[in-house]
Amino acid sequence: MSKALILNFSQVSHNQTEVESQIRDIFFMTSSKKEFHSQKEKEEFEWKYLGFYLKNFPDFSWICVDANIVVGYILGIPYSQNEDLYKIQPHLKQFESYFVDYPAHLHINCRPEAQGKGVGKQLIMTLLNQLSEQKIRGVHIMTGTTSLNRHFYLKMGFDREIEHTGILFMGAKL
Repeated sequence: MSKALILNFSQVSHNQTEVESQIRDIFFMTSSKKEFHSQKEKEEFEWKYLGFYLKNFPDFSWICVDANIVVGYILGIPYSQNEDLYKIQPHLKQFESYFVDYPAHLHINCRPEAQGKGVGKQLIMTLLNQLSEQKIRGVHIMTGTTSLNRHFYLKMGFDREIEHTGILFMGAKL
C-alpha cells in the first residue's frame, strides 16, 4: 500500500457519490450476510449498519483512502442510547445497562487486501481519539460470539466482554 490517508467522511466534498459507493462495496464485501430475499431487505440491512451512521453521524465516520480508493471505513456514534437506533437495532436494548461505561459504539470494515496492514488500527485510533477529546468515557462493539475479529478487538483494548444470545459485547474504556 502506498501512503494511505484517513479522512473524515463529513469533509469529503468531491466525488461524494463515488466514496459512498466504495464504502457500500466494502460493506457488502465484508458482511457475513450475503443472501437477501428482496431488494427491500438488502436496503434495510444497509441502512441498519451503514446508512444510518453516514446520514446521522457523518462527523464520527472516517475513511481510509489509498491511491484514490477507499480501503476501509469506521462508523461511530457517541451515544448508543438513541431511540432512532433502537428502532432499527432492537438487540442493543439488551446491553443498555453497559452503555453507562461504554456509551459509544462503532462499525469498521476494510477491503480484504487491506486487512492485516494497519488500516483498521489507524481507523480505530482515529475514532477513539475523537471520542476521548469529546470526553466520551468508553466505546463498545458487538460481534458474534464465534467471530474471528474478536482477537483484533482484544488487541485494540476492547477487554470488557459480555455474551448474550449469540452476541458478544466488547467494551474499551477511553
